[in-house]
Amino acid sequence: MYGMFIADTDKENINMLCGFLTQKHAIVPDVWQNSRGYQKFLDESESAIVFIRVDNCAIPGLELTKAAMTRGDNIHVIWMSESEAYALEAFRYGAEAYLLLPATEEILRKTINSFNRETTQLIKKERI
Repeated sequence: MYGMFIADTDKENINMLCGFLTQKHAIVPDVWQNSRGYQKFLDESESAIVFIRVDNCAIPGLELTKAAMTRGDNIHVIWMSESEAYALEAFRYGAEAYLLLPATEEILRKTINSFNRETTQLIKKERI
């Protein structure tokens, strides 16, 4: 299974990310608004890009990141926050990118394109 996932509770941010991913990449991401369900995803995913909101107590960002890191190199983690405060910690725990919110369309495009193009193409193909 290949996928793109957003772990966030901020509806405005979810709508912005989903809109961008759907329009620009033809990908409809799954959205988690709590900690349930991500373990099943991690167990079944061969390759994925996961956006994790880390400044939200409803999302266990560090726990989710650690679980994703155990799945290998094909799970790519992007931390998101409205603050720069978590940026260094993101990379210490294995996040491959850090989005300062609200993110611009150009930053989102560059971030997604920085990942292996094969991963992005597999995600698109699986979703169609």
